[in-house]
Amino acid sequence: MIFGQVMLPTMASCTAAMMEQWKLGPVAQGHDIDVHAEFKRLTADIIAHTAFGSSYAEGKRVFELQHEQQIILHKSFYSVYIPGMRYFKKIYLTHTYIKMY
Repeated sequence: MIFGQVMLPTMASCTAAMMEQWKLGPVAQGHDIDVHAEFKRLTADIIAHTAFGSSYAEGKRVFELQHEQQIILHKSFYSVYIPGMRYFKKIYLTHTYIKMY
């Protein structure tokens, strides 16, 4: 089956559900919507539906733990001293700059 045929109905149904929640909740009451948080939840919901067959609300704790792992990994990466590591950042930035232009 083609990728779009599997993903599009799920994406459409999740997005439609989000829009219905907006119409019944904040928009109906005249409140602003935190679009960043809503789209983050929508993306997680689509991933959960397509990959695991469950909603984001059911696997919310898993996504929270995954986010905590990302933060811990990021912090630990800069707390470990590896001799010569300071030069890699300069080399990477130089090569990235050259590739961009």
